[in-house]
Amino acid sequence: MSSIIDDEIEKASADQTKNYTGYSIGGVPPIGHTNSPTQIFIDSNLKRFEKIYAAAGHP
Repeated sequence: MSSIIDDEIEKASADQTKNYTGYSIGGVPPIGHTNSPTQIFIDSNLKRFEKIYAAAGHP
């Protein structure tokens, strides 16, 4: 990811994750966060599927 976005990345803490996305670690959906990210990266191999279901919890 660092080479794709040309910046350093690091793992978010549990508090950072909850504060930014509105969800706890283990329940973060790929989209629909409290604070919308400026970019979302999704594996291009998923294009072969008509529908994609993501396991995610509730806030």
